[in-house]
Parts: sequence; structure tokens; C-alpha cells
Amino acid sequence: MTKILIGASRVLMFLRRINLKRMLTLISEIKEESGVPSTLVFFDMIWCFLFYKIGYLEYRVFGFVHVRGKSRSSFMTSKHNRFFVRALNKPELRFIFEDKAKFCEKFNEFINRDWIDLRRATDEEYGDFLRNKNEIFAKNVEGCGGKAVRKIILTKDINEDKLRKELVNSGYFLLEDVILQNEIMKNLCPSCINTVRIVTVLNGREVVMMYSLVRIGDGNHDVDNISSGGMYCPVDEGGVVHARAFCDATGKYYEKHPVTGIVFDGFKIPFYKDSVKMVKKASLLVPEIRYVGWDVAITPSGPVLVEGNTIPGYDMCQNYHHLSHKKEGILSKFLNEVKLSSE
Repeated sequence: MTKILIGASRVLMFLRRINLKRMLTLISEIKEESGVPSTLVFFDMIWCFLFYKIGYLEYRVFGFVHVRGKSRSSFMTSKHNRFFVRALNKPELRFIFEDKAKFCEKFNEFINRDWIDLRRATDEEYGDFLRNKNEIFAKNVEGCGGKAVRKIILTKDINEDKLRKELVNSGYFLLEDVILQNEIMKNLCPSCINTVRIVTVLNGREVVMMYSLVRIGDGNHDVDNISSGGMYCPVDEGGVVHARAFCDATGKYYEKHPVTGIVFDGFKIPFYKDSVKMVKKASLLVPEIRYVGWDVAITPSGPVLVEGNTIPGYDMCQNYHHLSHKKEGILSKFLNEVKLSSE
């Protein structure tokens, strides 16, 4: 009886937390794709929430309508991800990554662009930074998901003092020069910087690359973040995209970019080996933070760091239609390759 009550309580919690409209849309898409009746999909979603602790979007991304039995247990969930984050990243040093300006300071050798922290910059340094620039990016140092990034056009009549006060009052302390994007990467989507996400784990002095993918803007925003409408594709060890792109916002897969028309499968990331080499070197600078998702931009002359994330995503690398023919998740790779002790 107690187990039944606990189960019912968890179901109610699931139903209270969901965006019903979004869930029904996903169920409809899953039904259309798989042929499985909507009612069965709905109850299987609830079962997966109770047993595997995954939500309806993860159910869609992981392709659990197709994955059955023990294969479902091969998928890394948010619970597993939180465990690795706690085990591998010292909380007292996460501020280096979570404060974007402090990240630029620590990893300056890999930034390769002008930036200033308005909390520390003098008026003279601020004026020098703005001089001869047509546009800059201002970032809330604790923002995430591309929601706290502003593109600022520097016109001749702009009031620099007023701009600084406005930015500081809004928490936009970090100002950065615009990244000049490699022309090949620009072909994916010219409206934003399309970044490569490379996730690494540090085992002692050995840096293990867990997975990588490329994030692509939707053509309507200045950022490529998935939460801002962007899409993503997996990237193999040679730096080549090997699948369609998936967009969380629409729940759809795309053979071609909806705006630029470029075909994703087979697209080769320029300077990919250099990007991997760069993040492996960067991984050694703060060895107490061992599990990082690095965002890399590709310029005409090579890769640069955009930021590092101490809570890397676990869902994008397990997208059902991006997995190999075995259709298994990444949990076993983490369990087999990650040493919980750095000694």
C-alpha cells in the first residue's frame, strides 16, 4: 500500500511539473514517427519518469519509444550527471567557470579577443576598449543558455557613461569583442557564432574526451544555444558531423538548415583537431574541476574558447537518432573511463 501511495504521489508530481501542451505535442510527434498509440506513449512516459527518473523531453530525445528492456538502463540521466558533477568538480572552485569574466581571466590565453570586466575596469580602460569598435557583446557574468547576452551596436552618438551604468545595473559586467567566425562555420548559420561543444574529464594528468557536438543557430537569434531555439548535431573523432540536426524548440530533426539550406550530415568542422588539443590543454589549468563542457568557436585562424560549463549536458550526446546501431547511452563510457579519484 505504501509503495502504491508513493507511486501515486510521484505521478501527481510529474503531472504538476509538466507543460501539458508541450508534452502532448511531443506525444503526437512520437506517435507519427513510431506508430505507437498516444495512450501507450503517455503511460510509458510516466513509467520512465517513475523508474528511470527522466522527463518527457528526455523520453523523446532518448527515443525510449524504440528502446526497450536493459538498453534503457544504459542511458545517463540527470541523476547520474549530478553524481559525476559532485564527484569530479570541487564546488568551491566552480565560480571560476560560472563567472564569465573570471573564466576569461583564468583562460585568457585561449580567449584570443579583447574583453573587460566592468567591475574592475577604469574609465580609461573602458574608453580604450570601446574605441574603434562597431559592435560588442555584453554578458551577464552568471547568465546561462544564451539568455543573458546582448549585442550592442556602437553608434557615434552613443553615451558611453550612460551605457556603462545601464550595463552594470543589469549585471552585464563582461564586455567582449565580436568573434570573427570562420567562413566554413558561417555557412551553417551566419546570424551567430556556431560553437563546438567538447566534453572532457580529467583523470590525473590524462584528459579523456567524452563526446563532442556542434551547436547551430536557428537563423533568428544572435546565439546558438539550444534553449534559444538552436539545434545540434553529433561530431565524430575526425570532426565530421554524422547525422541530422535536432532542435529542442520544435522537437524536429533537420537534414538541412531551415534558413541556409546547408546539409548537416558530412559537414566537416575546420580546425577540429586543434580544438581538441586546446581544450585538453585548458583542462589542466584548474585540475580540481575535472568534468567540463567546453564551448569552442572557430575563427579564420583557429579555435578560441567561449566558455566552460561545470554541469555539462547529458541528453544531447544520447539523442536516439544520433546513436550507433546499438542504440545505447553513454553511461557505460563514464563508468568505464572516469576515475572518481584523481590520484
